[in-house]
Amino acid sequence: MQVLHGWGMATHARSLVYRPVDATDVAGAILDARQRGLSVNARGAGLSYGDAALNQGGAVLDLSGMRKILSLDPKGGLIRAEAGATIGDVWRHTLPHGWWPPVVPGTMEATLGGCVAMNVHGKNHATAGAIARHVEGVTLVTGGGEIRGLHRGVVPDEDGSLWGLSLADVVGGQGLTGTVVDVTLQLRKVHSGYLDVEASVTRSLPETFEAIDRGAREADYTVAWLDCGGYRAGRAVVHHAWYLPQGHLLAGAGMEPERQRLPGRVGGVLPARQAWRALRPFMSRAGIRVLNGAKHGSAALRGTRRYAQTHAAFHFLLDYVPNWKRAYGRDGLIQYQMFVPATGAREAFAEALHEQRRLGVTSYLAVMKRHTAEDAAASYSLDGYSLAMDFPVGRGERFSRLMRLCRSFDVILEGYAGRLYAAKDAVGVGLLPERRDPAFSSNLVRRWERGTR
Repeated sequence: MQVLHGWGMATHARSLVYRPVDATDVAGAILDARQRGLSVNARGAGLSYGDAALNQGGAVLDLSGMRKILSLDPKGGLIRAEAGATIGDVWRHTLPHGWWPPVVPGTMEATLGGCVAMNVHGKNHATAGAIARHVEGVTLVTGGGEIRGLHRGVVPDEDGSLWGLSLADVVGGQGLTGTVVDVTLQLRKVHSGYLDVEASVTRSLPETFEAIDRGAREADYTVAWLDCGGYRAGRAVVHHAWYLPQGHLLAGAGMEPERQRLPGRVGGVLPARQAWRALRPFMSRAGIRVLNGAKHGSAALRGTRRYAQTHAAFHFLLDYVPNWKRAYGRDGLIQYQMFVPATGAREAFAEALHEQRRLGVTSYLAVMKRHTAEDAAASYSLDGYSLAMDFPVGRGERFSRLMRLCRSFDVILEGYAGRLYAAKDAVGVGLLPERRDPAFSSNLVRRWERGTR
């Protein structure tokens, strides 16, 4: 038995933990847990902000020890790796051959199995979709301990059982259809270890939407880092990025993993592992206003600029300061990420920012992105936008105000037919979990009813 925490440190659970080393081990652990009368949940690096990788009173399969790269086709860019392999493990193995993962989250420490189970998206969702679009196959261990392979384009055997599933039922299925033990992924061909990056600033929420829309039309990647404080809420620092073409001056450069290494010091002085301590004095509404004001002001002074940046430096900003979550204090943080259709996102996000001012609770870190709809189990993804907001949890009245804010966000989502993202959610209540994946839920129920007749 072990107490495990969500990455945001605000949630925890006590569970029986298994640490399998291969698919057979996973099957044995699942059967053992069933004999004990325990439910089973899979866990990779444990980077979900909330409780997605927790299972209070049940069993947890810790797959972090299963991280082998099983095969790589250096010509076709097809990689097969165990579920515990991290995104960092993958790109370090593939970049020297000219391949990059087609979709990556904000940290390279996320496991491949976790990314598939939650159907993660990146800064290129508007152009490349979520990871589901690029998964060619998985090996799955079912709740009955069977080891099965699922592949793109292969129609499942309609044998009337619950496990007559397709690949689309598993990617984004949150582990509800079985435990993913390895993944076959189609990589993205790249000609350089660098991206062409453009940084600019916006002065208001409408301008931020315009910048994001431009990126969705013109760039390979787009992300906006939002300032949520005060009456300037909605202004942002926006990053667009493009892959470099084969004939570029930097073609072939930076392909070695060591060239992608993130700096060990912040500003060339402060050790990165201690940088979270420097953030602690700013972890208040006033302090965050100072930080966001300085960030936006310095970017505005430099104006719109273009520069070359390594893939790792552009994508994995959250890895620049290891354990930055500790700056939030012992009560931890939560993230509320709302997905809203394009038709209502401008009004919904404006209301969300207004509610923060009204209740006196400000997001310390907020990110806005453009999205496309996905034909996969995790239908949190829609044709619209997302706003991800980090909040310190706190205690007493501070905690109460945060919960009131989250409930007001729920109302906004209901009003605009929005959805939540299970990998981030820690506070969703009522009907909202069904909003995450209505198509998947109905499909699973339909199969269950057919299989139990």
